[in-house]
Amino acid sequence: MDPLSLLLSEVDNKNMRDLIIDFDYHVRAQGLTDKTRQCYIERLMRFCKYSKQKGKDFGRVDKAVIQSYVFYLQDQGVKNISINGYLKVLKIFYRYLHSENLIKQNPAAAVPLLRTERVIKPILSEAEIHKVISAASKNNLLGLRNLCMFLFMYDTGCRVSELTGLKLSDIDIEHGTGIVYGKGRRERVITFGLMTAKYLHRWLTKYRNGIIGERFFCTPQGRELDRHNVRKCMLRLGRKAGVHLSPHKIRHTAASHRAMNGMPGFLLQRFLGHSSIQTTQQYINLADNDKVNEAIRHFSLLDAMGRKK
Repeated sequence: MDPLSLLLSEVDNKNMRDLIIDFDYHVRAQGLTDKTRQCYIERLMRFCKYSKQKGKDFGRVDKAVIQSYVFYLQDQGVKNISINGYLKVLKIFYRYLHSENLIKQNPAAAVPLLRTERVIKPILSEAEIHKVISAASKNNLLGLRNLCMFLFMYDTGCRVSELTGLKLSDIDIEHGTGIVYGKGRRERVITFGLMTAKYLHRWLTKYRNGIIGERFFCTPQGRELDRHNVRKCMLRLGRKAGVHLSPHKIRHTAASHRAMNGMPGFLLQRFLGHSSIQTTQQYINLADNDKVNEAIRHFSLLDAMGRKK
């Protein structure tokens, strides 16, 4: 039984079952990934089971029920950052129903998110990046492909889902550009430098051209890679270099390094494909003030006019 059917089987109220189906159509129409959709449904199901235990119909919950759910999760030892994940799904769900006039009031609107400690995620150092590049096998298909995936993720900051979705027609090696499709299938133009272009060209001409299929990165048989495949490839590459490597760590490193080197917030947001500047804020706070000021001065229009004379 799929997650949606499981959730619907837990709901006694027919009207609420219809609302859940309506919401599921909305989620799919937004172009969210199957993984995100499943996450939404599983979190709604957990809340549904809790409300049933409390004798509250899922369709008639109020702020007090949601607040007590937060206390329940805390008593279960769930961390605040995870509880906020559950709360966010409830907020998205009820906000959508309210915006469509399918319910009179949004019971989750007044429930605040919990305070969370800021966790500093580890990033790769420049020395570690050089170790990965040096350790990669450049003269065999899998070694070169894995190196190219590493370089592409670090140079473009793309998500692993954007990497695996790349088609041959999406990459323009000569101009160092590509097209990726992010969350909600939003199209984004990405750029990469000459080192990445060099190895992409080598991968394409030496190995990829002899493989059937449309994916830029694929198996030797032309089959598509998924995020689990890429994660395993990066783990193996990292072990060779003596570095812990994962797709998310590479993207996090790409963003952190650019912020620390003065990339303005609006460009960083575009680089990462974030729909909201708030998501980018964690990186903006890493910026070195001197480098930010230097980057801003670089765009001085008066100086540019003077150089044209």
